[in-house]
Amino acid sequence: MQQQNDTFGKLHQRFEDDIEFNLLLNAYANGRAMIFVNAAAAIAVGCFLYPMKPAYAMGWVVAILLLSLIRRIKWQHFFDEVHANIEPGANGSLEDAGMRRAFIRKWRFRYAAGLITAGLLWSFILERSISASVDAKYFTCIVIAGLAGGAASICAPLKGVGRAYISSLLLPSAAILAIGPSSDPLLAIMAVICCATLLFGLSNNHRVHRQALELQATNSGLVRELTDLNQSLEKKVTKRTRDLEYAAMRDPLTDLPNRRGFRTVTNHILRSSRDFTIGVIDLDGFKPVNDAFGHATGDQLLIEVGKRLKTMVGSIFYVARLGGDEFGFILKNRIDPEDLEAFGNALVERLSQPYELTGVVAEIGASVGLSRAPIDGSDAEQLCQRADYALYFAKQFHKGTAVLFEPEHEVEICQLARVEQLLRRADLSKEMYVEFQPITDIRLGHTHAFEALARWQSPELGPVAPNLFIQAAERSGFIVELTRQLVRRTLQHAHSWPKHMRVSINLSARDIASMDAVDALIRIVRESLIDPRRIDFEITETALVCDFDQARAALTKFAALGARIALDDFGTGHSSLSHLQLLPLDKLKIDSSFIANMETDRASQDIIRALILLCRSMKIDCILEGVETESQLKMVRDMGGRLVQGFHIARPMSISDVTAYITDEQQRTNRTASANRAADRPAWRRRA
Repeated sequence: MQQQNDTFGKLHQRFEDDIEFNLLLNAYANGRAMIFVNAAAAIAVGCFLYPMKPAYAMGWVVAILLLSLIRRIKWQHFFDEVHANIEPGANGSLEDAGMRRAFIRKWRFRYAAGLITAGLLWSFILERSISASVDAKYFTCIVIAGLAGGAASICAPLKGVGRAYISSLLLPSAAILAIGPSSDPLLAIMAVICCATLLFGLSNNHRVHRQALELQATNSGLVRELTDLNQSLEKKVTKRTRDLEYAAMRDPLTDLPNRRGFRTVTNHILRSSRDFTIGVIDLDGFKPVNDAFGHATGDQLLIEVGKRLKTMVGSIFYVARLGGDEFGFILKNRIDPEDLEAFGNALVERLSQPYELTGVVAEIGASVGLSRAPIDGSDAEQLCQRADYALYFAKQFHKGTAVLFEPEHEVEICQLARVEQLLRRADLSKEMYVEFQPITDIRLGHTHAFEALARWQSPELGPVAPNLFIQAAERSGFIVELTRQLVRRTLQHAHSWPKHMRVSINLSARDIASMDAVDALIRIVRESLIDPRRIDFEITETALVCDFDQARAALTKFAALGARIALDDFGTGHSSLSHLQLLPLDKLKIDSSFIANMETDRASQDIIRALILLCRSMKIDCILEGVETESQLKMVRDMGGRLVQGFHIARPMSISDVTAYITDEQQRTNRTASANRAADRPAWRRRA
């Protein structure tokens, strides 16, 4: 408690010292005006007395001016000493409380001595004026009263000094007027009354002046506190802004830069360097690991991938996580294409090595797309787009490798972009149509089903290759709307076919990516007049990899509707034999690449034979697509194949040709049946 009181006392004394110091500063600042006022008054009185006492008047003026000069020098010395001790960078001696109080006492005394000396001199002038003439007496009294009145305001900062100065002006003058040779009691009384009034006014002025300084000091303290608080807040805001900017540029999981940071660095490098390479990495097989072992393991795997990339790329320059299981990197300086591809493949090999995680050993792959500046683009958007396309090309045709963007890819990008734009503006009801390719039962010799194939006749491009516009539609997401239009039209055509003929419809990964998309297709089936049990929905193995659980739920829903499910392009995708058990499959379509090599490749023959036996044991249909020659057809028949599709059987045909094809097949069937019945009749009936 005592310590708190001592601290409070010190703070209070410091506050009082600051007020007294400021009062002294203000008094000296006002004193400058008082010097000139006294000098002007002395000159005025001297001029008035000059006709009556020239020598006295001149001597008086010289004396007052000399005194004013001395006071002016002292005043300037005061301010020089103040500035020398409180200016920034000075020794700061006035910060010491004892030295400040000694300084105040010294200069207050000098201030008072100068004023009192001047006041006594004015009393001497009054005595001399009385002896000169009555008019001079009145004029001098008026000047003295004016000086005393001005002192009530000018000396307000120093109340004691001001009282001494007013008293030295008026009280000796009152005594001279009362008892001098030419006494004037009335003027003497007026001088005393004026003195009392001015002393009272001086007290009020001093109180107001002091309160103003105290308020100023309080406000200054508040301002300092607010300034300190504002500076503290500015520092916190600046730090928080830097933290937010850093967080906005970082991936919270791997602590690598994110896509935004990647683009920012790319733009920065473009301004400072012309030769560098952008790489985009996509992990192959990450989702199965994430689904099988959980998101915590998946996150741990991504962290480890980031560490491996930093080890290989970070030492060279820059690596980032762009989102999901996609990463990016930047290599500075010019690198030969062969070295770039070698580095990309080394990166793939390093990322494909097993990951020892918590309780799990995970294995994944990776594909890499590369683009070079300035060869492949002049801005970040263009370079990233071309690296993405090189990655897409790698995943489509060279999975698990690094692909460098080539000039011919530019043509494909532009072509895909143009096709995508035209596809969005296309009138699907007029420009899109369906062709059908038969799937034949070679044992029974009749058509088992027709596969619906999308076709596009563009007014600007003419016939567009199916793989081109379907690829563009899948990349843009427009494939969902396209599928719905084609399913609706296909079912309208298939309704008039014989009841035993089926229709096969291809679905993309996006068509089964959500239950809303699945429900929309089911509504189209139910609104049509065809029996759902005549419909086969074909799905590729690649579509299963995107989200196996969602794909299984979607296919199960189609199966519940009554439709059959076929797995297309089997043997070239990423599915495993376990998927045949987990999915509601009714048919397996063996990829045409096996059929194309079966005449010369014994391994292809063995694979086809094994798959036919596998389907037979699982009691599902096996469709062999891509049969192009009679020799291939014979080999398939010898292996036990039954359902065949390919150009050797029939090419895709229009709906009018389908009608003629069905009619011709029915006529052949009828003729064959008639011939068989005739052959079965007894000989006597045939002779009759």
